[in-house]
Amino acid sequence: MSDVQMRKARERWLRAELTRLGAERAARCGWTNTYTYTKGLAEAILVGRGAHLPIAIVRPSIVESSANDPFRGWNEGVNTSTPLTYLLGMPFRQLPTREGLRLDVVPVDLVTRGMNLIAAALVRRTHHRCYQLATSVQNPLAITQSIELTCLAHRRYYQERGGFDAWLRTEFEALPVSRLRYRAFSTPGSSPSSAPSAASSPSSC
Repeated sequence: MSDVQMRKARERWLRAELTRLGAERAARCGWTNTYTYTKGLAEAILVGRGAHLPIAIVRPSIVESSANDPFRGWNEGVNTSTPLTYLLGMPFRQLPTREGLRLDVVPVDLVTRGMNLIAAALVRRTHHRCYQLATSVQNPLAITQSIELTCLAHRRYYQERGGFDAWLRTEFEALPVSRLRYRAFSTPGSSPSSAPSAASSPSSC
């Protein structure tokens, strides 16, 4: 193995090991993943070391396409829902979810508008310590409804294209299913060792 290959192998090992250790620590501290854990660390530093500073913590939910500005549906880059939307447009049948689960998305232009207002309050020293920019309290979006609406949009798109391939895709719309059913009958079910057991399956399924 050359020196370059050795260095790259060490970098891959270090990245994987740090990711594993970070995930373990996040779980021990009660966080769902390293993303939420590091955000919590950042907020703790601001609160602890900036107690006498004019600080406003802004917590947007899942920032997605704009409602109006610069135009309806504007987006830049790959956001949280983009991979799911793309997946639902493929011959993909089962998406694991659970009843009552909400997808809290907020348009990017509303987030920027809110941050501008918060910044103005910060300058005037009339701000609050923390703001939640989310939608589920007044305008909840069920994950099952988002799957249905996405599939309807894909169906319209393929119907307008025409042809056998487009027609075939309209017949393979995704369905919201429980985690138990997904493990038993979808991709994980192809491996005998992945069959769910009563001990390992959550009661919510």
